[in-house]
Amino acid sequence: MSNLESEYFERRRRQALEAAERADDPGIAATHRQFAELYGKAAAGTRPGTQPVLRAD
Repeated sequence: MSNLESEYFERRRRQALEAAERADDPGIAATHRQFAELYGKAAAGTRPGTQPVLRAD
């Protein structure tokens, strides 16, 4: 993965965490946190592969 891709994923991780903080709905906040987690994994070079991105718990 290029440095540019890693920077992109890290920026998106931070944006998702900020969106989670601003969300009034707990479900929406949880969704943003899930995205942040996945962006963090992508920034670290570990991609989730074929696992489901979102889960209906």
